[in-house]
Amino acid sequence: MTDGLKLNQISDLYIPDGSDIKNALQRTTVLCIAAHQDDAEIMAYHAIQECYHSKNKFFTSIIITDGAGSEKINESRRYSAEEIKKIRLNEQKRAAKVGKYSAQIQMGYSSGELRGNDKRIIDDLTNIIIACKPEYIFTHNLADKHPTHVAAALRAMDALKAIEDKTWLKAFVGLEVWRGLDWLSDDDKLIFDASQNQRLARSLIRTFKSQIKGGKRYDDAVLGRRRANAVFYRADKADEMKYATYGMDMSEIVFNGKSPEEYISEHINGFKKDIINNIEQLK
Repeated sequence: MTDGLKLNQISDLYIPDGSDIKNALQRTTVLCIAAHQDDAEIMAYHAIQECYHSKNKFFTSIIITDGAGSEKINESRRYSAEEIKKIRLNEQKRAAKVGKYSAQIQMGYSSGELRGNDKRIIDDLTNIIIACKPEYIFTHNLADKHPTHVAAALRAMDALKAIEDKTWLKAFVGLEVWRGLDWLSDDDKLIFDASQNQRLARSLIRTFKSQIKGGKRYDDAVLGRRRANAVFYRADKADEMKYATYGMDMSEIVFNGKSPEEYISEHINGFKKDIINNIEQLK
């Protein structure tokens, strides 16, 4: 890569507005590290919409894997793994253009390499993060039921731990894809307003036609979850927003050295405690 950014040879870097690579990365204020194409659009729309019209906030997305596993969804259309990889890569680039991202990096690793803790992925993520120095990093939450998503979060943590000076980072947050975060206690739950520009929200998800036509109606499900999050957040007052995304603040893992296992166990135990306390009070 140019301008000192070193990545593997199969990486694809796309700058929608044609800026030089260095500027596109340095202006990034929000960095989303995702496992697959369309994950960023599903989990981090609140950040995309916030940056969309802003002159001083910029969204950059990293996709770690190559999308080859999606050929299983598209068997009826007889796409090979190589064909679906190309389709998914181009869909993701179109989403970056629609969403006016600062930069879109598709690293091109296999899901097996990501789950297998390939050190090259950590090195690449470290280089990108240092080049961007964003204020916020969003990734998958540790309770996600998709192993590749959890692996992406762990690799992001490994990359951040390798960076000594992180004074520029305000928060490291895990978001929802293959498991919602409604179960988190309200004290632990981050809630993000995803209500603005629903036309953009739909356009971003519907960019990934290979998934939708393959039988996964993410366009319906994602918007439905956001709507449900907003309505069911509070039972004692009117809705404060129309669409919402939930997150968990995982900053203490990268700043204070807490282990992922300890962190998620505390949240699961908090969920258990909330339920038992509620039952005991109502007996």
